[in-house]
Amino acid sequence: ADAGRSGSGGSVRSRTGRPSSASILTVGIGGTGVVTVNQLLTTAALLDGLAANSLDQTGLAQKGGPVVSHLHLGADLPADANRIGEGGADAYLIFDVVAGVAEANLSRAGAGQTTAVVSTSRVPTGTMVASREHEGFPAIDRFRAQIDAASRPDDNVWVDAEGIARALFRSQPAANLFVLGIAYQRALVPVSAAALERAIELNGVAVEMNTDAFRAGRAWAHDPTPFAGLVAGETAQRPPTPTPEVARLLDDIEATSALDEALRWRLPELLAFGGSAWAERYLAGVRQALAAEREAGGDDDLARTVAHQFGKLMTYKDEYEVARLHRDPELLAGIRARFGADATIRYQLKPPTLTAVGYDRKIGIGRRTGAAAFGALAAMRRLRGTAVDPFGRTAERRMERELIDEYESLVDELVAGCTSGRLEEATRIAALADQIRGYGHVKEANVAAYRSELQVALTEWRRADSTS
Repeated sequence: ADAGRSGSGGSVRSRTGRPSSASILTVGIGGTGVVTVNQLLTTAALLDGLAANSLDQTGLAQKGGPVVSHLHLGADLPADANRIGEGGADAYLIFDVVAGVAEANLSRAGAGQTTAVVSTSRVPTGTMVASREHEGFPAIDRFRAQIDAASRPDDNVWVDAEGIARALFRSQPAANLFVLGIAYQRALVPVSAAALERAIELNGVAVEMNTDAFRAGRAWAHDPTPFAGLVAGETAQRPPTPTPEVARLLDDIEATSALDEALRWRLPELLAFGGSAWAERYLAGVRQALAAEREAGGDDDLARTVAHQFGKLMTYKDEYEVARLHRDPELLAGIRARFGADATIRYQLKPPTLTAVGYDRKIGIGRRTGAAAFGALAAMRRLRGTAVDPFGRTAERRMERELIDEYESLVDELVAGCTSGRLEEATRIAALADQIRGYGHVKEANVAAYRSELQVALTEWRRADSTS
């Protein structure tokens, strides 16, 4: 059933409570299906005998940049422009809250006229990813204040659409169809459900999943109660249930709940990367940090920092690890859910070994060839770091192995001089490895910066040792 609201918005309502026309602004980031939603609405309008006037601003869409779609639907449309004017949006569909509060977009909303449906899913910006000093993703309340001030706060909808979509469909693009379902059920679009579902069918991509996501959005708008427990922070973000091997390793360390959670995430990765001995080596460093911290009267800040940074360094993405990850059944299932069971899959690879001999282009291989190659590589991971490792002699691979040894020595030095008054400094030094990110020349530059900063920090640490 349609649960429409007449409200006091600017669009004209039909007898059913659904608007006879509407100006719909949709914003998000490239690669998530923003333009697709606009096209589905346009197709549905035409199927219902309405006119459609649209404008897609894609810009840097393929690089994860902002995407904005303007859409007018109805019998009588503005003839002068297809862009929505300032304060002219009736519905504001926000798939990315950062793009949603951009002044150029938010200015299209009007207090008393615009109803917003907002996906609260947190997609970090480039600055957040690249800068270790960045404060992180702002609180959702900051976005809510801006959007509510420019729209109809009592009618706005806030939902973690991506969290629900990933839990239900293992697909991020399904989140946008989920939001569209909410917008439809709240009577924000002037088209029928039958036309929208037909448009999804005509689009021909993941028809069943997208139809189900649209219907799920409608169901959520009617009653969100059955969806409780699906979103991030609840079931979706809980660590995996420990396997017997992980449980055995966890039994060897008396971890706090926060450290235990960190280890439940990291240990399966380490076991898959290098087996039990590799995981034991990792856990020895964490256990060492935790013992020193408790002796100094601390909790687990140092141990959790070591757990995160040491685990990251010990699961670097070499050829063997990339092959293993590409063989993950959930990866293939997610691709097929998003693009259809008959989707053509090709892998674009740029092995450092080829770059080292002057071949600086990616090579493309099909799914069957890739599956065979990845299977062979994954089986060869026991050669990693040995004298017969065919990939182990590149500068990048040697650097990655050196970083692991260096971090082990760093933990040894920090715990040896750890006292109650130096716990905070020890934790800060252990966290410096967080700036090691990226691949190739980007990673090399970050490693150089890390080693330089670490040397300065250790000089001060040792000077304090000598005077104590």
